[in-house]
Amino acid sequence: MAGDKIYALLADIVGSENVSNELHTLQGYSCDPTTNPPSLPDYVVIATTVEQIQKLVRLANKERIPIVPAVGMSNNGGLTIPVEGGIVLDLHKMNKIIEINEDIGYAIVEPGVTIGQADAELKKRGYWVSLPVGPPGSAGLMPGYILHGYGHLGGKFGINSEQITGMEVVLPDGELVRLGGCAVSPYWFHRTPIPDLMGLILGWQGSTGIVTKLGINIYPRPKFKAMVGWGI
Repeated sequence: MAGDKIYALLADIVGSENVSNELHTLQGYSCDPTTNPPSLPDYVVIATTVEQIQKLVRLANKERIPIVPAVGMSNNGGLTIPVEGGIVLDLHKMNKIIEINEDIGYAIVEPGVTIGQADAELKKRGYWVSLPVGPPGSAGLMPGYILHGYGHLGGKFGINSEQITGMEVVLPDGELVRLGGCAVSPYWFHRTPIPDLMGLILGWQGSTGIVTKLGINIYPRPKFKAMVGWGI
C-alpha cells in the first residue's frame, strides 16, 4: 500500500521509515480510551524537525489534506481522532528539553517531552512545573498547557496556559512564527512586551497552528512537603 503519490511525497519529507499507510498502524491512531467512535487516518507521519513540519503543512495545504497533531496518544474526548481522515502527525520524537533557565525561571520544551521526563529533569535542579492533573507520566506535557489544562500548582499560579512564557508555531501556511517576548528577545521570559497573540493558538487543538516549542514557568521545588490526613 506504499505506492500512492501522497505517500511518496510524505516519504520524501520525513523518510519512508517515518510514514505509514498500513492498516495495522492506522488503527493505532484511530481511537482513544473513550467511547468516541474511531476513524482511520489515511497516513501516519512522524516528524523529527521543525523544517519537516513546515514542509508537511505546505504539502497538506496544496493537496487539501487535513492534519491532526498528536503526541503521547493518551488523549481523551476524541481530541486526536482524525474524523476526516488525512494525516495524523506524530510529534513524540521531538522530545528535547531545549533550555532550563534558572535565572529567569522558565523552561523551553518540544512537543514530545512527556510529563514524567520534564518532572524528572527539573527535579535534579530543584524545580518543578505545574504538572497537568490526571494524565500519566507518559503523556505529553505541552498539550496540558496549550489546551488550558489544570496543573497541581494551579491554585497558586492559575491554569497552565497562564504560565506560558512564549511559543514557536508553524502556521497553517507553513510560516514559522514566535509569540511572546521570545519574538523580540533571545530569552523566553514572558508573553510581553509585545501584543499577546497566543489566544489565536491556545485551546484550538492544533487547528490554527502546530506548536513546535513552548516556554513555561518553572518554580523552586519545596524541600519538604507536609502531609496531613484525617478520618471520620
